[in-house]
Amino acid sequence: LMLNVFNHRNTIDVPDADEFRPERWSAEATDYRFNHLSNGSQSCPGGPLVLLLGKAVLAQLLERYELDLREPDRDLGGSVPYMLDFFALRFAARPHPDAS
Repeated sequence: LMLNVFNHRNTIDVPDADEFRPERWSAEATDYRFNHLSNGSQSCPGGPLVLLLGKAVLAQLLERYELDLREPDRDLGGSVPYMLDFFALRFAARPHPDAS
C-alpha cells in the first residue's frame, strides 16, 4: 500500500508541493511522484475508465449546479492542507441558472 500524500507533498523534491497547481495532473509526461492510479507495468488497468467517468460526472455536476464549499472552512489564499478528509467535505448545491 502506498500513501501518495508523502510523494505529493514532499517539499524537498517538489518545492511548491503546498500550492494548488492542477496543471500538474494534465502534463503530457508522466511524473512518477504523482501516481494517483500507479504507473508503469503496475498501473491500474481501469485507470482510463476511472478518469473518463470522473471527468464526465464532474462536467455534469458543474454544468447543472453551482457548488459552494461549506466544510471544511478553508482560507483559499493559504496553503493546501497536508491531508484532506474527503468524507468531511460538504457542499451546498443550487441549480445552475443556465442549466436546462
